[in-house]
Amino acid sequence: MLTGPPGRGKSTYLSALCDELADLGIPTVRHHYFLSTTERGRDRVQSYVVEQSIEAQVNSSHPDVQAPGGDLRGLLEACAAHYKERGKPFVLVLDGLDHVWRINAGDKRPLDDVFSQVLPCPDNMVLLVGTQPVDDAQLPRDLLAVAPKADWRALPAMSENAVLSYLRRAVEEGRLSTRFDDVNQAERELQEA
Repeated sequence: MLTGPPGRGKSTYLSALCDELADLGIPTVRHHYFLSTTERGRDRVQSYVVEQSIEAQVNSSHPDVQAPGGDLRGLLEACAAHYKERGKPFVLVLDGLDHVWRINAGDKRPLDDVFSQVLPCPDNMVLLVGTQPVDDAQLPRDLLAVAPKADWRALPAMSENAVLSYLRRAVEEGRLSTRFDDVNQAERELQEA
């Protein structure tokens, strides 16, 4: 379990971790319950949509897995067993649990539905979960039973140097632009930010 306040970078961290795992050849599937502020509707929080999302990723990224159709548990067991034979763990990332309660009018049943199929984890499957700190009533019962909050990891705040390094890289990669063409002026702007 990874937790931290809004805007701390949990989803960014989990995305980077998934990229790193992919670079290491570790099979990973990820579902985020919330993607953007412009997204409308509650579909991403419904359990059948989560199941479809995971199944679609397995079909496209892990086509060698022979999975029985029909249920999420069987799919996860097939993935875990497939990669165990290859000496690799199978990683499932579920992120943004805190959004379900808000988006779904206080109804956490979709979380309970998914986690009742995911937990306990099949042999050789690693589950990574990201959420803001929320009341126990907003979280799946099965999750709290196997991962009490006392065992959760809080994502620390980034230091000023880490933020500056992140901003520099974003500029280098073209994801962020400065108002200045002059490198020195751009660097001063980044340091000020």
